[in-house]
Amino acid sequence: MKSPYDQRIKEHPEDAKAYYERGVYFLEEPTTLDLAKKDFWRCIDLGDFIADSYSNLALIYDMENDPSQAQVLLEKAVEADPEHTVSWFALGTLHSIYGNHEQALYALARVLAIEMDFHEEDEYLEEDVSFSMEAFALRARIYLEKNENALALAECQASRAFDAEQNECDLLEIVALVRLNQTKEAKKLLQTLLNDEEITLENLKEHPVFSELQEFL
Repeated sequence: MKSPYDQRIKEHPEDAKAYYERGVYFLEEPTTLDLAKKDFWRCIDLGDFIADSYSNLALIYDMENDPSQAQVLLEKAVEADPEHTVSWFALGTLHSIYGNHEQALYALARVLAIEMDFHEEDEYLEEDVSFSMEAFALRARIYLEKNENALALAECQASRAFDAEQNECDLLEIVALVRLNQTKEAKKLLQTLLNDEEITLENLKEHPVFSELQEFL
């Protein structure tokens, strides 16, 4: 399959950036994933875009239902670049899906530690995207699964302190409050969400936590 990068690679066969960009281009279509793999492996052989290439290879293997290989590649990505938050977050998500709670919590903690450093220094994240709010929410969800409700509540409160406007933990916080018998605070938070139209009862019925809140509502 032809791509906009073929001529550039033909003229400059050691141009890792061209291989990487072509790999991303091939990544867009399920029928060209094998071509994307070849280009990302070529980048690694050339010694450039290593963490990004491993991360994208992990994505491909995950799409191909090979989570064990995806995990191996994500671990190689963070070994190549210990501050590669995309890979840390993907690793945390992967571990959480398969119930590896401690590994997931560690990976997500790395996301937060890295991004907090950028946040405190008012720097722009290299990946041009932040995973902090999602990391807080996923950590809170894991603690709820472990029935460590006080820790789940702490994650939710930390999320709000980090960025109150983009908080993804509100409903998880309500669950934690209910489990901790802090029903007054839970009702107050839920009413605030309803009043601010951040959520509706109809939307709430579709949320994974609804079954646990149904009696409370």
